[in-house]
Order: sequence, then C-alpha cells, then structure tokens
Amino acid sequence: MAWYTSGGNVAIGENGLQFVSRYSYDGVSVERTYRYRRAGPDEAWDAGLLVGSLGGGGSLGKTFDYTRGGRHCITEAYWPPVGDPLSVVSDDGGDAYVDATVGDSDPVVAYLATVPEWYQYFYRDHDGRLAAIRDRTFCVLSPLGSVATMWASGAWGGADGYRNALFSRSGGGWSVVGFGNSLQRQYDADGPGGSTWSLTYSEAGPYTNFDVGASCAGRNGTQALIGQEHSPAGNQQVWSRSDPTGVFTGPYLDVAMSNIAHAYLYERPDGVWECGWRTMTDWVVYQAATPSGTWAVVS
Repeated sequence: MAWYTSGGNVAIGENGLQFVSRYSYDGVSVERTYRYRRAGPDEAWDAGLLVGSLGGGGSLGKTFDYTRGGRHCITEAYWPPVGDPLSVVSDDGGDAYVDATVGDSDPVVAYLATVPEWYQYFYRDHDGRLAAIRDRTFCVLSPLGSVATMWASGAWGGADGYRNALFSRSGGGWSVVGFGNSLQRQYDADGPGGSTWSLTYSEAGPYTNFDVGASCAGRNGTQALIGQEHSPAGNQQVWSRSDPTGVFTGPYLDVAMSNIAHAYLYERPDGVWECGWRTMTDWVVYQAATPSGTWAVVS
C-alpha cells in the first residue's frame, strides 16, 4: 500500500521542547495529522498525538509548526482545498490542543489560522522572521512578536520544482532555490518584502520534480536542504553549500525510498546536523558533523 507523510521543519521552544507535525495519508481513504514531541535533541520522538483527521481521501496536506516559548501551533492546508485549514494551538507544552482563531492574541497564530492559500513551504530564520512561498507567490511575517505583516509578490520566477527551498539573506533579502526540469535555479530578492526578484544562477542537474522537505541555514553560514523526487518517489537526499550564492552540491545523503516522506533538517545546539522522516509507523533519523560530511543512521 502506498503512503504519504508530509510536514515542515522542527520547531524548538524556548524551554527546549522540540515539535514536529506530520500529515499522513494511507493511500486509500484515511488522512490524519499528528504532533510529535521530544524533550531535547538527544531524546527519541514520542509516539505522537492525533490532532486532526480527514476522511474521504483524495487530498494532500502540508503542516507547519510554530513555537514561542512553551506555545506550539500547528497549521495545515489541503490540496485540493477541503474546508478551512486545520490550525490548532497548545499552551501546555503540547499535551492538548484547541482550535486557533482570528482573535488569538498571538498575531502569527491568528494569521496561520486563516492562511488564505495552499502555501507549499514555510521558513523561519535566525532573526525570527517567518516566510512562506506558494508557486509564484511569497509572503513574510516580520518580526515575530509584533503585528504580522504580509507582503506578496506577483512572481518570483516560477516553481522549478514541486516544492522549493527558501533562505533569508544578509541585509534582509531572500533566496528561493528550485530543483526541477533538469535545472537548479536560484532567484534573489534584496528587500525584506520580496517585491522584486532576479535570477542569480541556472545550472544543469539530475532533477526532474524534486520535492524539498526542509532547509536550514547553519550558524557558520552553511546552507542545506533535504528532499526527494516526487513522482515516482525517489531517494531521500541532502544537498549543501558553504556559499549562499553558490550552487548546491551533493547528494551527501542518498537513501532509497518507496514512498514520499517529508523530512526535517536542522543544526542541533551541539553543532551536529540531523535529519529525519516519518514512515507510517516509525522515525528514521540520521546525523552528520556537517551537511557535506558522512551521514550515519542513529535510529
């Protein structure tokens, strides 16, 4: 039986709790969203908590996790659209969740409760800015903790892959990287609102419809992303670069997959890089000293 699990990157609260949510689809009729939690990077992910379900089949969901302190928010959208997107929030460290509403006192949670479109990718940078892309649209919520402001651009250059990576740039700008159509391309926006984009490079590569699961900018400036070819399901791969204007090289991790499973990828507090993805029943976790180093399975 085919299965599909999707979601965004790890969210870390100020109390050290780590969260990641995953939408799962059994390929037939059952769609569910679970919250997974652990006390820190050296702990195992828990068994998960069911926070939402959708029956009937035929939809693809994508989740995103947002934290501030002990508060955790999960938002989800479906394609094709099926009613309002799921958006729930926990104020007790992830033990229980309630529906988020427009009237929530947290401006980001209030925004995520009414995400107007099927955003393919969310990204949070080291300065606390939250941004999202969907095909040819872009928005940013900045700064976290103040009134959420959204900018949208008409076109940043197109969706070269099924899902593209997003990075913040020094000086407040943004970069979008797409793998697809046998090309790796990067588009840059100099301003914080992403109103004007320009093509930085276009390089040939072995990609058809690469689906980015997560991306991360390390503390030393290294950038990395993880993903897989979307159809048919390809290997889970990590690509990396040390220069934010350079081409991504790899793959440095290359694991055979029989189904689509979005992965998380981040630099742990101890400097170790970690990635992991959820099958329908288990977590698979790899670690490496650097994204371009040797990756070893740890669970």
